[in-house]
Amino acid sequence: MDIHIRATAPGSRFNIVASIEGHQHGVLCCRGLSPDQQFLVKNAPTLEEGIYTFYDLEKSAEVSQTCVFAGITEALKHHSKGDVSKIQIIDLCSGMGGFTIGSQVLGLETKAFVERNHLACLALKANFDGDIIQGDLENDEILKRLHRLKQSCHLQITGGFSCQGYSRQGDMLGLDDHRSHTLQGILRYWSV
Repeated sequence: MDIHIRATAPGSRFNIVASIEGHQHGVLCCRGLSPDQQFLVKNAPTLEEGIYTFYDLEKSAEVSQTCVFAGITEALKHHSKGDVSKIQIIDLCSGMGGFTIGSQVLGLETKAFVERNHLACLALKANFDGDIIQGDLENDEILKRLHRLKQSCHLQITGGFSCQGYSRQGDMLGLDDHRSHTLQGILRYWSV
């Protein structure tokens, strides 16, 4: 779920998934998808109608439902899903590539892996063809890089996260267990 633009502090930056519904006097008319909200984007380049993820959009100080396409703002388009027979996988918290091994049996292609452990990245490079990105899921640059890799096809996101915070056999501390925050990082990637 995205943020409520009206409640966002002026000058703050955020990411949001929205549909561009038109242009009005050089301003983009947008509709946020979740929650449903209308807003305007000033200083934006001309973009065709469709669904985009706006990265680093800035809240305007002037009007509550207005944002500014600032110097570092990017708008990356969501491609149509295309043929359901073509599925692309992004493997997050990849470890040694267990999810990808299972997917290969089904004939599915893993486009990219994201893993922060250096040794696991070396193993992935030795065993798979997809892009190997070493880093943390919280890094927006990784999110944008994966968005740029996505093609017109269905996307499957796999992610190996620590389950101790949620498991009866684990500590059952939920989000109080620092390992549980990985799941939130994986869920951010739905906007790709």
